[in-house]
Order: sequence, then structure tokens, then C-alpha cells
Amino acid sequence: MRAALGIRPLLPALLDPSPDKRRAAATALGLSGDESAIGHLKPLLADPDGRVAAAAVTALQNLGAREACPEIERLCNHPDTVLAVTAIGALAALGSRALPRLACERLRLEAERNADAARRILAELHGVRSSEVGEVATRLLSHPSYEVRLEAALRAAEADKVEALPVLALLLYEPSALVRDSAQCGCAALAPLHAFSWATCLYFATSVVIYIAWRDVGGHLYFQGLG
Repeated sequence: MRAALGIRPLLPALLDPSPDKRRAAATALGLSGDESAIGHLKPLLADPDGRVAAAAVTALQNLGAREACPEIERLCNHPDTVLAVTAIGALAALGSRALPRLACERLRLEAERNADAARRILAELHGVRSSEVGEVATRLLSHPSYEVRLEAALRAAEADKVEALPVLALLLYEPSALVRDSAQCGCAALAPLHAFSWATCLYFATSVVIYIAWRDVGGHLYFQGLG
């Protein structure tokens, strides 16, 4: 396909020895709005420099290049975490059917070693209704990072995971207002759907009672110790 006149001056830079120039050219092509650039950007997905490959992924996302999804999907397992998370974000924007499976696989890997990456992956799964996403998100409700718990609470609620309700109830008392807000949204989404589930109501009530008891007894002992 003959390159459009508007993008032709940028094409030589895609082969430049400088990674910075290749990245800049990829970014510019993504902002050009010219779909003829898609074929020129695909080879950069295999660029040895992760930043260049990530720029190509974002550029293809900006151009709405759904035909590039198979190539982008392969990057979800890339050793470069930034590149992998960028690929997951692009797949979410492009509507890839493989997104839940690939994102959950990467999420299990990043949950232990990189809280920020786990949070970003969970955020990209917004609106993705999948039992696999719900199961992973429910397990992450006890993650040490409040930011991960925040996103996990919302994803679990979106996936309609009733198992998440007791933990969501406890998150209503988190110090962070953001976590409390997300937990409140999650409870509001889950509780009406399971209003007739006696087990769910019992779990929810038990969680709140345990917290109140802990708060009152703990507070009493604390002030007693001060005295």
C-alpha cells in the first residue's frame, strides 16, 4: 500500500538506529489518524527496545487497529512489565476477546512482585464481566496495597462475585477514603443482587459485627492502657 503523503516523511525514522527517534516516529504515526500507518507500525512490536515497542502498541491503539490484536496479545507475556501492561491496555481499548485470559495470567504474576502493575491491569479490566476476572479480583481483596484492593473491589463487584461481599464490607472501614468509596460501590452492586441469599446476608452481617466488636474492645483496651 502506498504510504499517504502525510506520513511518508516519518517512515525513514522507524528504521533509525536511535531508539528515541523510532519511538518519536511511532508516536507521531499514532497521532496522525492515518490508517495506512498500521502496516508500518506492526514491525515495531518486535523492536528490541521495549519503549519503542510500547510506543508502537499505543500508536496502534490510537489508530483503532483491531487487526493488530494477535501481535499485541503476544506481548502480554513479555518480560518487560511496562510493555506487557501497555499491551493489556491496548487490548482492552481494542476489544480483544483474549483480554480476560491474558490479563489474569499477567495479574497472577505481577500481584506478588509489582503492586503498581497489578493495579493498572485491574483498572484496564473495568467493565470486563468474566468469572476468571472475578476470581482473581476476589483473591486480591486482601492484597497489602490499598490501591490494588481498591481496584480489586470494583472488579469483583462487576463480576458479580458474591464471595467478595464479606471482604468488601470490611473494606468500608479502611483508612483510605478511596478504598471505602470503591467498597461502598461494590457492596451497592452486589447486595441487591443477592438480597435473598441468607448465606450472603449472614456473611455480611457477621463481618460488620466482628469489626464493631474489634473496634470497641480494641479501643477500650487502648484507652485502658493509656490510663
